[in-house]
Amino acid sequence: MISPTSACHARYNAAMILPASATAALVLLAVSILCWGSWANLLKLTGRWRFELFYYDFSFGALAFAILAAFTLGTLNSKELTFQDNLLVAGYRNIAFAIAAGIVFNLANMLLVGAISVAGMAAAFPMAIGWALALDTGVNYLMNLRGDPVLLSAGGALTFTAAIVAAAAWRARAQRAGKAIALCVTAGIFMAMFYPLLRFGAWSENGIGPYGTILFFGVGVWLSTLLYNPFFMFFPVQGKPLEIRLYFSGRKREHLLGVFAGMLWIAGGLASVLVAPSSLGAYQWGQISAALSALWGLFAWREFAGTRPAAKFLIAASVVLFAAGAASLGWAYGK
Repeated sequence: MISPTSACHARYNAAMILPASATAALVLLAVSILCWGSWANLLKLTGRWRFELFYYDFSFGALAFAILAAFTLGTLNSKELTFQDNLLVAGYRNIAFAIAAGIVFNLANMLLVGAISVAGMAAAFPMAIGWALALDTGVNYLMNLRGDPVLLSAGGALTFTAAIVAAAAWRARAQRAGKAIALCVTAGIFMAMFYPLLRFGAWSENGIGPYGTILFFGVGVWLSTLLYNPFFMFFPVQGKPLEIRLYFSGRKREHLLGVFAGMLWIAGGLASVLVAPSSLGAYQWGQISAALSALWGLFAWREFAGTRPAAKFLIAASVVLFAAGAASLGWAYGK
């Protein structure tokens, strides 16, 4: 899974504090999977607090953690190029790519969170991320022609099948499944678009390094929330339209859960970006987190309790297919 770095990656390694061994990289991958696979539990814990209101705090938490990481972990090794030093040599184009990645990702994630509010974690994650990985695999291979073609084909086919099976499971559980499926498919399309932008910002010529990448990515998430969220509030995927004043009537617990969810997600993103130079399949391995999210939905939140056996079988099969597909893609890029 851990592969030799390229010249660009080696230059990136010299600039920042990165994992120095395969073991450290594996630990960071595990952190990434745990954070990405668990943040949506905090949305569930808010109860009736609408996801549109939750998302203001989510985006703030993501940006706050990104700033904190950049000005602490990104500056600890003063003998090497720090986060601030790296920005002085980074290209404006790279910064723009990182911000654009945050903007594109945020639309995908808001659609995913909307799907979670409709269909739950167990169905939404395999559907959306399954589409995203299948599309990303095809586009990335056509553009870069890298990775083991057999494993790539197998991984793309498995994640695509997992998305289809998860959609069938949700259709077997709910009479009106079209809205959730449409949200997940659209989320998957945008999710497949953000990571190439992030790669251009971080690892191309004059890259901005991991902490700069996460910081400007967080800026893109926060700014685009101010643009996207009023649309979701006025044209909700579920329930009545919302007024912004309702955000200020929320309890402290609801706001804190949103902030911590954003911090948890961006921490997983930072772990993934830190390990990426030494593991070319880090992003794909990290997407096993979607299977973890689905398991949270099944066993912690019992989202398929009381449904027909066919629906339970299908959703379990989708989780297994998705995990196998993500692992296949991780091996394909890491060989």
